[in-house]
Amino acid sequence: MLRNKKPIEAEWRVYAEQGIPFDASDEQRVECRRAFYAGATALVRALGKLGPGVDPIEAYLAVFEGAADELKRFIEDGKAGRA
Repeated sequence: MLRNKKPIEAEWRVYAEQGIPFDASDEQRVECRRAFYAGATALVRALGKLGPGVDPIEAYLAVFEGAADELKRFIEDGKAGRA
């Protein structure tokens, strides 16, 4: 299996290219990157909170599904001006 050794960085680059305005200041880019990595850290922490005897695949899927639902709601709220 091929694995990207820096998957978060790869996603950051996509986000930075597609999501940050080209005329954003260096300070805005730094703050966006920090926020992006903080979000990734939160997700990794959530995935790491598995208790003993818990099926890791089921737990990962539950966290992933919850995160996907939360992100969907955030996007909807953003489009409606609530986020």
